[in-house]
Amino acid sequence: MTILNGVPLEPQPSEGPGPTASAESQTVGRVAGIVALISGVVFPPAGIVIGAIALQQARAGGYRNGFARAGLIIGIVLTALAIVAVIALAILVPQWVQQIAQLCEDHGEVVSGPGYYECTL
Repeated sequence: MTILNGVPLEPQPSEGPGPTASAESQTVGRVAGIVALISGVVFPPAGIVIGAIALQQARAGGYRNGFARAGLIIGIVLTALAIVAVIALAILVPQWVQQIAQLCEDHGEVVSGPGYYECTL
């Protein structure tokens, strides 16, 4: 070992693999992961937020949290599908209404007034 001014110059052995999570923090993290998974199915944006927080806590504690990861992924996928569905409906519904109105005008009796439209075929 080389010593310079009383300070060793060779690297010292590390004290361990890093931070480890207590059993209590792992339990809290696992519960947050399960909540993220359920939220990801019921209300996907909440699953994204809770899953991200639970994953961050798991990384800081040095353990894995599969429930949090699943909640995050399910939340992202279902949120994306919901956005696509809303866009598709925003495009299709006006076309359907127009087609129904045209069908009524061509083949039925139309009664309309302020705020309503009635068609009998």
